[in-house]
Amino acid sequence: MHPFPIAALVVVAFFMAPIAAHGQSAGQCNSTDTMKKHLAAKYNERVVGHGLAHNGTTLEILASEDGKTWTLIFTTAESVSCALSTGENWENITDAFHEDASHEDFNDFND
Repeated sequence: MHPFPIAALVVVAFFMAPIAAHGQSAGQCNSTDTMKKHLAAKYNERVVGHGLAHNGTTLEILASEDGKTWTLIFTTAESVSCALSTGENWENITDAFHEDASHEDFNDFND
């Protein structure tokens, strides 16, 4: 048996556990449009960051403007989105890669 599926399940379970605290049930999936409209209407959340995963899904962080709430979702090529995790006290780091920003610790991982 290949160890990746077990590791992937552990990671997904870890991220899905806190979803209920934010008012969504673990593993809740819906059309991307419906998911984003719901998060915008109920929590005033908008996409603040995104990235493409190796398996072709898109990971997105949605957060309220005041940072009170945030939601991590993944979206399939078929435009189905699932909530992975939710939380509070989101902070945008706008200058993380600015030359004056302190990111020496990050560079240690790239050596």
